[in-house]
Parts: sequence; structure tokens; C-alpha cells
Amino acid sequence: MGLLFKSLLIFSILTNVVHAEDEKIGDIVISDSFLDEKVVDDAFKMPNYRKEMRDNIILLSDYAKEINKDFIIVTRQGGALLNIGAWEEHLEEYKIAASRGVFGKDDVFIEKMFNPEDMNTLPIGTPLSSYSSSIDGIIEDIHNCDNNVLSNEAIKEIENKGIVRMKIRYCENNDKFINEIKNDKFLNNFSHDENGEFSKIPNSEPLFVNSDNVKGLRDAKNMLVLDNPKDFDNKSEFLMKLQDTNYDLLVVSAFFNKKQPLIKEDVASLKYKKIGAKRLVFAMMDVARMGEEDFYFKKEFTLKNPKWIVFMDKKYPSKYVVEYFNPDFKRILGKYFKGIMDLGFDGVVFNGVDAHFVFEKNAGID
Repeated sequence: MGLLFKSLLIFSILTNVVHAEDEKIGDIVISDSFLDEKVVDDAFKMPNYRKEMRDNIILLSDYAKEINKDFIIVTRQGGALLNIGAWEEHLEEYKIAASRGVFGKDDVFIEKMFNPEDMNTLPIGTPLSSYSSSIDGIIEDIHNCDNNVLSNEAIKEIENKGIVRMKIRYCENNDKFINEIKNDKFLNNFSHDENGEFSKIPNSEPLFVNSDNVKGLRDAKNMLVLDNPKDFDNKSEFLMKLQDTNYDLLVVSAFFNKKQPLIKEDVASLKYKKIGAKRLVFAMMDVARMGEEDFYFKKEFTLKNPKWIVFMDKKYPSKYVVEYFNPDFKRILGKYFKGIMDLGFDGVVFNGVDAHFVFEKNAGID
């Protein structure tokens, strides 16, 4: 890319105001009525939202591996965190320019921006080994049941680090689901959910029933995600129905409801398939949202109270997107994660890791 073209591109970024529309980010839907219009001058003090998310995941992973080296860390989505992205490169370039007294409205911006002093930013696509080394698997949400959601750079980093690719497909019917997985050469683990509620156990047996013990993520041939047990009358029924399945991997909530957490014995009872072989049991944990159904959500909490509860999730009106980089929320997150570890889960699936896109969309930098 020529210097003049790049100069003009960055200049347009610094003087532009972004108008946000309803946006679906992974499992999050934000209405434009909850997004604040920001001018890019605020970016001088703006966090690198991707780095903040990476740092959270790395910190939790380091804590888990220190206690149990075999504990498995999986993210739901998060492919954009594996490499330096265009947004964060633009943010860093802006901050460097601003530190030199150069702002987007400065008439001599282009001249100052590209003086002989090097910008010293990491190129777009640079793999971030410290982050990719902290995760063992990544779940791709395939909403059309036939497309790929990862960039080529992300796929390359996944292959280099030996990260297991897992897929949740939202297929129209089971026949289409079966056809897709037969043609998927990258398939390791899979789950099928038509509506995305993750509240039911399919009536049929899982595909590729496996009579072997499942000791690691690569051993699993199928998985069931059931983190919304709303269709079960009580915790006993919920546990009994799960015990009666042959899935290699179960992903569940650590709570049956707000007042009924799973206990260590409950988790242990799920670690054997109906046929008797061992399987893995993971907890689903949201790292960027909280809501009324969460035990740590206080009665007085609402939008903007405390101030780090910043957006309402339009898809789940009882859920709020939070400033996951806020120290108060990070303390809540850490305590909750410790509780998951204490319950004896084999691993965790971090949901909401793509929430950085919500903040970036509202930042005024493309």
C-alpha cells in the first residue's frame, strides 16, 4: 500500500464519525438506540478492546492451567483475536500520531504522519502467540450450515498451534446437518441446533457414537450444548436426562437456575456416558454479558448502573453487555471462574469473546 494512499485512508478514519445500526456479533444483537455516537478524538484514551479481551482470556487460562494442567480452554467464536486486526492497527496508528501532536483536523496531518520516524505498529495479520497458546479449542457458529467463519490468517494460526476446531451448525433440518458434516474435512466436534436456544436434548442418538473413553478434546466425536435448561422441571430431571446420553462432550451451565447451582457431585455424575465410557464435561461461561438469571446480578443493577453495564442485548433483553475490561466486572468474572474450577469441570467454553466488535463499532474507527 502506497504511503499517500495510506495517509489519506488514515486521515479519513480520524475525521469520520460512524453511525451504528443493529448489529449481530456472534450471539449478541445490539440496537443502534443503545449505541452512542462518538468522534474519533476519543480514541486517544480508548482501550484496545481486542487486547483487553485477550488479556482476560490469558489470565483465566493461566490460573486454570496452574491448578490443573489438563483443564481445557475453549472460546465460542473469537477468531479475530488470534491475529492483529485492521481496527487495532488503525487505533495504534492514531495514538502514535496523536502523541506527536497530530490530529485528524490538523492541516499538516499527512506531512507529520509520514515523517521519517517509524510508526512501529504490528502489521495486520500478525499472529499473537501469547493468546493462541492460551486456548485449546475454538467453536465456530455456522449460521447457514455451509459456510466458514474464520479468516485464512486465523485458520493458519489454529493449525500452527494445534487448536481444535469445533462447530455448532444451525441447520434447517437433520438431513442437511448430516450432509454438511460428511463433507467437512476440518470436523472434530460438532453440535446441531435449529433455533440456537440450547435447551433440549435431541431424541435421536448422537452421530458417531463412541464407545471409547474421551480423555482429551481430540478424542471427542460429538458434543451436546445445553446451557439453557428452561425445558426441565427440576435439576434432578436435568441431570438424569443428561446421564442417559452418549455424547462425548457435554457443555452445560454451572447453574440449573439462579438459586440452584450444580454441585461437585452433580458434575461428577455427568462424566460417564450411558454406555459407561468416560466423557468430558465443560461449563459455559459468558465473559462479556450478565443478566437477571445470573446469581451475581444484584437487584439494583440495570443499564448504566453500575456504569460498566453499557448495552442491552436485543436478542436476550434480560442480558446486558458489560465493559469486560472494568476492574469491578473482572473481579466478578474471576470469582465465578474459580467456582467453575472448584466444581470439577474438565474445561470451560468462554462465550461472548467477540464482544469487542460491539465496542469497536461504537468507537468511530473503521
